[in-house]
Amino acid sequence: MQRTCAIVLSVFAGACGFPRPADVGDDGGGSAVDAAQGAADASAVDASAVDASTVDAFVAPPMLTAFSPDWGSTSGGTHVTLLGFGFTGPHLVVKFGSSPAGQVTVVSDTQLTVATPVGPHAPVTVTVTTDGGTASRAVPFRYLAPLYAADARSTTPGNLYVVNPSNASAVAIGPLGVAVTGLAISPGGILFGATVVKSGGALQDSLVTIDPYTARVTTIGPLLTARNAVVNSPDLAFEGTRLLGWSNTGMATIDQTTGLVSEYPTQPRGGGMGLASLAPGALLVSAGVNLSTVNTTTGALVAGPALSSNKWMNSLTFVGATLYGSELTSETPKVTTLVTINPATGTTTIIGALPQSIDAIAGIPAQAAQVNSTPLPSLAVTTVAARAPVEPKVRVGARSFTFRELLGLASHDVVDGERLRRIVPLAALAALGIGNRVALVSASGATRVVALRAPGLGLTANHRQELKLVDTREGFQQIFASIVEVRDVSH
Repeated sequence: MQRTCAIVLSVFAGACGFPRPADVGDDGGGSAVDAAQGAADASAVDASAVDASTVDAFVAPPMLTAFSPDWGSTSGGTHVTLLGFGFTGPHLVVKFGSSPAGQVTVVSDTQLTVATPVGPHAPVTVTVTTDGGTASRAVPFRYLAPLYAADARSTTPGNLYVVNPSNASAVAIGPLGVAVTGLAISPGGILFGATVVKSGGALQDSLVTIDPYTARVTTIGPLLTARNAVVNSPDLAFEGTRLLGWSNTGMATIDQTTGLVSEYPTQPRGGGMGLASLAPGALLVSAGVNLSTVNTTTGALVAGPALSSNKWMNSLTFVGATLYGSELTSETPKVTTLVTINPATGTTTIIGALPQSIDAIAGIPAQAAQVNSTPLPSLAVTTVAARAPVEPKVRVGARSFTFRELLGLASHDVVDGERLRRIVPLAALAALGIGNRVALVSASGATRVVALRAPGLGLTANHRQELKLVDTREGFQQIFASIVEVRDVSH
């Protein structure tokens, strides 16, 4: 009975769904029944008979091993790199949830780049589909809203909202249980908040993370300086990968794992507390009714234009390349308005009314997800340590591999008799740039020509540590043994 399993690159080893006997050990791909198959080895099946009717009959299934970044805006357009195997063919499709990605570029058989489609405010599964099948990962791609808001009037616990940047309409996600005075989205797609909570009758500001889909709050720690001074109700912003806070008590960097605050040498004050950054080194604050820039080394303010509305900003943030502010339009009654701001002139433009108690907004700046994308693992062949030196080496195209390196390239384990046998589907050699037909050369100089995509054909080793070609559909019957070279004979 033929068994088929997705090809797995060795640096992303995983189970293939075949049962494993308890503690079967590893004999380097050999089998306990190999010695008994000596007669079969001597009367090997001629590979040309298999080759004649199976050219291009088999297409290896794709494998998706990693992608980065793993989050982006629901507006789409995030550039994502995907790694894996088998990214070829005329019917290649990448989907985020049920929506096809755009700008699909095949960098190689093992790498793709795409642009995300518009998506829901939810995690979705990423899939890669080729003529060989569909691959996905358990890790989802997280779609975040372009703009979030939270309220915190008079330390009253509020809600987390998703806000439409085009008209200021706000939809509550859920209650926060605490009053949030600052919000910021990290380059890793984590929503951070600064809160005012009552602790023992006193107000205590804390750094928290907030689940963007449920509004669930997790406290990281109190916002305290090394001298245990409380930093009062700061607005938050990420300048590159640094988390910063800005309030009436000054400018500071904040440890994202503890909440510990490091104050800037220069402590600017001036009322208001809006803070926003578009890129490393570019930091804006609203000080009173002015918009100023900040020296990111010292914290010193550089005076900027006056805001045309002559109103204070509770919070600032960038959505894409556009600067937004939550403006305190009126204290009696309290009215909060979403506005856009021209950083060069200070001109504000009203978008619409927000829930009156909004005290913090956080958006996704342009290319935010790319600032700190997770480094993708290398696809280089990983050598599996051998118990003894294995010779000769096998030459594949212009490269030379030890037996272990070749079997570690893209293999899976199957049960053969009482042992596990490591099988490299012949089609896996496509990752090395080998074409449709290959010539296998033995140590004695004998040659067999086979189709790279012939179904059932794979490379393994016998008990003598010799590389051989077998037909997995016929009880691992040997077709050609003592292979020392694989040549591309497609042309």
